Amino acid sequence: MDFINDPSLALYLPLHRLDGASFISKDGYGHLAAVTGVRWTPQGRSFDGVDDWISVPNHAAIDVSAGEHLTLELWFRPGNLTGSHRLAVKRAGGAKGYMLLTSGAGVQFATDKADDGTGDVTSNSTSVLVVDTFYHVVATYDGATQYLYINAQLEDSDAQSGDFSNSEDLNIGRHAVVGQYFAGIIGEFRIYSRALSAPEVQHNYVATKWRY
Repeated sequence: MDFINDPSLALYLPLHRLDGASFISKDGYGHLAAVTGVRWTPQGRSFDGVDDWISVPNHAAIDVSAGEHLTLELWFRPGNLTGSHRLAVKRAGGAKGYMLLTSGAGVQFATDKADDGTGDVTSNSTSVLVVDTFYHVVATYDGATQYLYINAQLEDSDAQSGDFSNSEDLNIGRHAVVGQYFAGIIGEFRIYSRALSAPEVQHNYVATKWRY
């Protein structure tokens, strides 16, 4: 399937093509994204790890209510692997929502179905990341299990179910509450309102890796 024409594509940000202090997403929803300090490069947007981020307003298409599914997909190049670096966050503190981040030399996909943090499930990669190397990362949730892939290889899967919905904006490159930012380049970012299958993850990886 051509991912650009996939009706479940809820957000598509080809950051290697999108310059300026704001831009419209290249999907059927036309989300208006606001840019704070993130520099454009031919390979994507460069985040300084200090105060750069991109914000996408809250929308039902990128939220996850009970019974709904989710896929987060991006190409990124870490510039720093010390501590934690937030790639994509749609939650406030330990409240309901989802988050994709680097933690040390690995990647984590965290979902939480409870505002007190008791519904948190984290999937962790086993691959060891290297600074200044591009990686294709996909995190999916199918209503019963969440999966984490790096370069189309399954890294972890964990049982999870529930309602992750909230009214928070999606932040790319930072966690507003804890003040943690991403250092490096994000080439493109997508959200689907369904869980991509393993063959679809492989297809998207092969179809886009030429750029990176």
